[in-house]
Amino acid sequence: MAAGAAFAGCGQPMTPGLHPVTIETDGIERQAVYFVPSSYTGKDKLPVVFDFHGSNSNPVGQLKRSSWDKVAEKNGFIAVALQGSLSGKAPGTYGWNVPHVQVSQAILPNGAQGGQDEIAFIEDAVEEVKDDLCVDPNRIFASGYSGGGRMLSAYVCSGQDDFVAAGFVNSLRAGRPVETDGKWGPDAANCNPAKPISIVAFAGEKDAQNPYAGGGSAYWQYGFKTAIKRWTDLDGCKGNGNAKTVEGVTYTMYGTCTN
Repeated sequence: MAAGAAFAGCGQPMTPGLHPVTIETDGIERQAVYFVPSSYTGKDKLPVVFDFHGSNSNPVGQLKRSSWDKVAEKNGFIAVALQGSLSGKAPGTYGWNVPHVQVSQAILPNGAQGGQDEIAFIEDAVEEVKDDLCVDPNRIFASGYSGGGRMLSAYVCSGQDDFVAAGFVNSLRAGRPVETDGKWGPDAANCNPAKPISIVAFAGEKDAQNPYAGGGSAYWQYGFKTAIKRWTDLDGCKGNGNAKTVEGVTYTMYGTCTN
């Protein structure tokens, strides 16, 4: 149950702006932030975008990075930023206890110490938002940055079907990394989406933390193109994506997919 503001679902107006909330999962209080646009009346069901922070960050910091709150205000939807359960390098910063992979202590010094069930938390948070605010359950989206995108990848792979589309920045995964015959790739048994899902993903070739070509920390290993290839298979996409490069940026779009 959320605490920290008087939420009532559909039927009641809500003070616009940021609202820190507490969501209980498995008897443990977890933290999140709701952003409610000024156009919110409590009568019309609005879309929702969940925003997942990277390692050594927090919900407010992530909203400053992503600007989803500003976009939500302009376009009339609700933004929700959740907080990971692992302690970051600095006070007030956090990371995600991504399942099935090793936590890098170079990134989060305390490793998995104190880590909670993030899948259960996200699932509970989605249901809580539906109860608290007037939302359209068929228009719930998500995006993640770095470690937050890895967490979002794991959530979608776990078979949850809350999100109709998901966006990833420097973070797309398609299951935990496994090595077969000297080559790293995603574990097919570790990613079983409930249904095909629309995906947009961004990656940079100079990313040292989550390398474009693969390698890096134990949690990473296979590269961006390998992750994309796996998702095109999972989503039943046809063709080669018709890659185009404009001003040094390569765009690839798979327009014919199962969903």
